[in-house]
Amino acid sequence: MLEVGAHWGYVIAAYAVTVAVLGALAAFSMIASRRARRELEALEPRRYGEERR
Repeated sequence: MLEVGAHWGYVIAAYAVTVAVLGALAAFSMIASRRARRELEALEPRRYGEERR
């Protein structure tokens, strides 16, 4: 019985680690895309500001 409980503990821990890693990757990609968009707007403000209208 102890082995089964330990097994499910490992499964839950692995799931929690997976969710945490995926959440960190999603947050990092959002931050990186915002930063890249800001840099592009700073380099070429006309393309992103005036031509949209």
